Amino acid sequence: MGARGAELRGADQLVRTLHAAAADLGDLSDVEQEAGELLAEQGSKASPRRTGTLAEAHGYKVVTAGVTVIAATRYAAIVHARNPWLARTVLAAEDQVADLYLAGVDERLAQVKGT
Repeated sequence: MGARGAELRGADQLVRTLHAAAADLGDLSDVEQEAGELLAEQGSKASPRRTGTLAEAHGYKVVTAGVTVIAATRYAAIVHARNPWLARTVLAAEDQVADLYLAGVDERLAQVKGT
């Protein structure tokens, strides 16, 4: 029996693009920013309104493990304890946020080439 071998064409490109995709997957801050914008906007729309101050106080902060949505008023936590509009907003937008992350991951993996 003779020796058998295989040739893998494009291996260098595959390795190079896999490394690039892995590095890009380590930084999803653009996706987290999109998610933060979405949640802050929806949280603002869902917030209780008397004067409008609370609705205008919504924002977000991209953090190491994702994104934090905030309502930056002194009384937001008190109002939220009685009417958890931000928690409901996050739950209602769960599929939209997941779609943003999946699209971000797909975009990064699409750069992997092997030939």
